Amino acid sequence: MVLQDYFQRQSYDSGDISIDTLSFTFDLGALTDLSPINWQLVASGLESPESNDNFFFWAAFQSLIATIFGPHSIRLTEKFGSGRNFFRNSIQLENKAGFVAFGGNNRVVNSQGVTETRHERIQVYLSGEGCRQVVNWKQVYHALSVVMADYNPRITRVDIAYDDIVGKRSLQSARDQYYHGDFKGRGLPPGANFIDDMGSGKGSTLNIGSRDTGKMLRIYEKGKQLGDKTSPWTRWELEINSKQYDVPLEVLISPKEYISGAYQALEWISSARQGIKSKKKRESIEYSHLVLHGRRAYGSLVNYMMINRGMTPDQIVSELIRTGVPGRMSWTVPEHHESAEIIQSQVTHPHLYKEIHTVERPIPPYEHIGRSGSLRLDWVQEQIKQRSNA
Repeated sequence: MVLQDYFQRQSYDSGDISIDTLSFTFDLGALTDLSPINWQLVASGLESPESNDNFFFWAAFQSLIATIFGPHSIRLTEKFGSGRNFFRNSIQLENKAGFVAFGGNNRVVNSQGVTETRHERIQVYLSGEGCRQVVNWKQVYHALSVVMADYNPRITRVDIAYDDIVGKRSLQSARDQYYHGDFKGRGLPPGANFIDDMGSGKGSTLNIGSRDTGKMLRIYEKGKQLGDKTSPWTRWELEINSKQYDVPLEVLISPKEYISGAYQALEWISSARQGIKSKKKRESIEYSHLVLHGRRAYGSLVNYMMINRGMTPDQIVSELIRTGVPGRMSWTVPEHHESAEIIQSQVTHPHLYKEIHTVERPIPPYEHIGRSGSLRLDWVQEQIKQRSNA
């Protein structure tokens, strides 16, 4: 049978829209700054997160998760695990919702072979099951765009699904659109491949684009893949990652507009459409703005240095240059594998770079977790007071 209540969704005239996978990252400083727990207790947990006495460290993460998703949505399991996605450590989310990954990603080797230090990041990954457990996407958007705005939140992957339960927009219609050239943009048409179930009733799939280009559309027979060989249920699923695209946080509250705007061929999903800028295009726009601002602010100084002081271009550059990138261009710094600017997080969050010995601390009963999902402040204060008097 077709599982019409397969997940929580937003209903529209043409079909059902949902976010089916989400991954985002933010600066590790949010863990200490937004938690009621003393930063030393959190920092000591970073040294050995799998220790049995790391309740406070776990509670800081749970408090942060509650800040993002609300008190009655996503929760952590109680065990720390091994690394995921270039991070050294992870914590699984309850009910197969995904994981949180952290640690070991603040030391990078630049193109000159020099090791540099940068802000550590935390990754939150929600599976399809985890996305279905999110109670309020507006809460998530507000948390990332307002509450955590200072911690540089970035969406690294989002999947948006359009579900046609009755099969009005079938897999064959998608193939027809592709052959007609409806998915062609300003350049060459995206590559595609078709996986045929050869009449087995297990469901066929059409893939348009690729993950390497940052945008891929999968159209597949969802009902058949769930076991109903006669189901007309077809899913159109758009995957966008940050490899080539600057994914806006607004996609969390307007998924319909963004899936419709991904390809001209999808304009039937919504008359209101939003495109996602490629990183190359955004970088060009931002760079041009900074050059214009720099010319207005310092162009006359450069001219003075050349004319009045007789300095060469190399001397001027040597006089003015400094390490780092402009704050407006900080989003261009890659997440994991390439060179990043040398940052001064030792100044803003020195506790993340100090060696702090793990201390013994009691693990309180579960009732000391408040309704909001975070550790009750009165319990934290009492434990700190006892430790101070010890």
